[in-house]
Amino acid sequence: MADIKKYEISERNYRVSSSTIKFLLKMSPLKIHVHDLEDKAESGSIFLFNHFTRFETFIPQHLLYDRSKVICRSVADHELFDESMLGDYLRGVGAVPSNLENMMDFMVEELNSGRKLVIFPEGAMIKDRRVRDTEGRLAIYKREGGHRRKPHTGAAVMGIKCQIFRDLYMKARKKGDDVMVEYYSRHFPNVNTPAEIDLIASQPVTLVPANITFYPMRRDENILEKYVQRFAGIKSKRILEELKVEGNILLKETDMDVRFGTPIRVKDFFGNRYEAILKSHYIADSFDAKKGGWLKKVAAKVVEKQLDNLTVKWIKHNAEIMRDIYMSAIYDLTTINLGHLTAHTLFDLNKKNSQGTFDSSYLRSLLYLAISDLRNFRSLHLHRNISTRSYLNDLLTEDAPHLNKILERFEKAGLLARKEGGTFTLTAKLEEDFSFDTVRIENPALVLDNEVQSVPKAIESLDRLYQDERAVLEDKVALLLYRRVQKIFEQDKKQFEDPKYDGVNKNDRRTETGEPFFYRSGRGKDKRKGVLLIHGFSASPAEMKVLGGSLHQAGYDVFGMRLPGHGTSPADLRESEKEDWIKEAKMGLALISRYCPKIFLIGNSMGALVGLIAIGSSSFKPAAYVAIAPAFRIKDKRIALVSYVDAAQRVYELFSDLKTEWPYQDARPENPHINYALMPYHGLFELQQVSKDSQEYIEKLTIPTFFIQADKEYTLDPEATYAAFEKVPAEKKRLLKLDETRHVLTLDKDLPLFKEIVSFLEELEK
Repeated sequence: MADIKKYEISERNYRVSSSTIKFLLKMSPLKIHVHDLEDKAESGSIFLFNHFTRFETFIPQHLLYDRSKVICRSVADHELFDESMLGDYLRGVGAVPSNLENMMDFMVEELNSGRKLVIFPEGAMIKDRRVRDTEGRLAIYKREGGHRRKPHTGAAVMGIKCQIFRDLYMKARKKGDDVMVEYYSRHFPNVNTPAEIDLIASQPVTLVPANITFYPMRRDENILEKYVQRFAGIKSKRILEELKVEGNILLKETDMDVRFGTPIRVKDFFGNRYEAILKSHYIADSFDAKKGGWLKKVAAKVVEKQLDNLTVKWIKHNAEIMRDIYMSAIYDLTTINLGHLTAHTLFDLNKKNSQGTFDSSYLRSLLYLAISDLRNFRSLHLHRNISTRSYLNDLLTEDAPHLNKILERFEKAGLLARKEGGTFTLTAKLEEDFSFDTVRIENPALVLDNEVQSVPKAIESLDRLYQDERAVLEDKVALLLYRRVQKIFEQDKKQFEDPKYDGVNKNDRRTETGEPFFYRSGRGKDKRKGVLLIHGFSASPAEMKVLGGSLHQAGYDVFGMRLPGHGTSPADLRESEKEDWIKEAKMGLALISRYCPKIFLIGNSMGALVGLIAIGSSSFKPAAYVAIAPAFRIKDKRIALVSYVDAAQRVYELFSDLKTEWPYQDARPENPHINYALMPYHGLFELQQVSKDSQEYIEKLTIPTFFIQADKEYTLDPEATYAAFEKVPAEKKRLLKLDETRHVLTLDKDLPLFKEIVSFLEELEK
């Protein structure tokens, strides 16, 4: 047995070590996110972690101590335990060398002394994160020999032995056999009183699976790597690779998700044979513990040896079952991130078309569907970025910087080449094999794919999803987006029907629903022509329904979108920002462009300007842009005061609990069955900002453009529309002036603009 005193834990060293790690982590951009630890630190016995980096071997012990003041034993490489200060430090903070004599028995006794254990059952750093073979069986890389092996069963064996000793002790306690109680007490060293032993022995031994996932994974040079190369003279490629990977984790903004799973009760695996084994050991131990003749002693030794052989086989069998379960539990706790999904998607695309060229829009559609599908599995754990709806939407509107950075890293690694026009080509390097110590640098996509491959449920979902053809997939995206906008409308409507908004809603005379609509032609994908309709300020999609119906009859697929804050309550509009409108317009473009190969955008009043900004600030390129009475300049002079009124009202709210209606102005709408009766000053301020922001995009309009304006309308200044039209650089552009006083021209199908719009769009198809 190992010399216990030599490996005695210094609580002072442990405390100082944890404080030092805590300080260093505060200095580092690394962000540690702990999930579901709760009371597991106190109730768990053995904590099991996956192993990807060297520095993470210190983190679990620190977290358990920092959160719950739990002191843990751990196992470290025996080469670190020489007579140096490092060896003394490791011993003082609970680590024991991997080659310690009778280490298993030592650790069992530590467990029965009330200590906790931190174990990395993979037994080494798994740099390639490949933990399963092609058949889905557990198999990890073994450096010695270069072949694959199963993870270790040591944690399970220790847990089983510990539970056996506890149950034998409790059996003696139950029988009131003081001799056997004392005999089994020797398995509980460093426990001072029988009451303390009773407490420990009565608790079930549990294994707590836990997972550490890093995001993002970078391969850039860093200060730590450069310093070591320059001043320490280290040339080892293996060490430099580790410094590159771990330096990036520690010195750059990285999320480290530490997720604790459901504790596994060791005793739950024992089955019916256990009671017989326990009883047999108790009887055999009784001969050893109590006085008896030499013949009985010899007979007991013979029986005990045979019993030990049977027990070893039984332990081995159960440990292997337990090992497979806790390893799967560890990997199922992986925090799935965008890097994982992007890597797996690229490999799937490469499988279908090796070294092929793909449209980034298609990649985004695949990722959107993948994340949408995975969000339905409560047992899966998604990184906070992809678990939020706004981030998911950004994938389709191409406002996803995280995806761009992932593709940039893959491009730097030589795995793909991005081209103009939003396409990328996969390279032969994606298919190459790299050594265990270079794969993280040479093919980070493979490492990420391997890591997510360790979560079978996620992979089954993705592979099933990716079987569909592109046309089918993109139709699914469009319909998902439509269901999304319907759901959001219902949620917003319900929220602003609350009695607390009665003061604002009491003047509402709207009779038309504010929900979005989607008219589909039923044509095959290649023959579809899509139109995105965007309504005006304080209105709703109902404003565009008549025009939408006319276009649908002409053979177009029409999506009438709803701008945030509209079609529900003026109180909703008061909380909306111009950025919300522009983002939603991009989502509308994402929907219609995935459903139809050719699309057009038609906007009314403010909707025309929101659409203009959306296409000007994204890669969405409609075949034509139609602006009906665009709100470039509002006639009412009071609009200039809106910003001051809005600002004053916001300040007033900070210092007053009084509820007033002065944040709104009486609208006197042209179409009270559609528009709000009240307009919030903040909404008017945002409208004013949209009008200003749209100016820079007028001179970028190169697609066919059609402006329609009522020459005598009283809401907007027609001259501003005509001036804007002159600035449009498009080769094909048209201006239609109508002898009308109305501002809203989309509700009367007898007006000539209906036929003129269809004629303009059809002319472009010739």
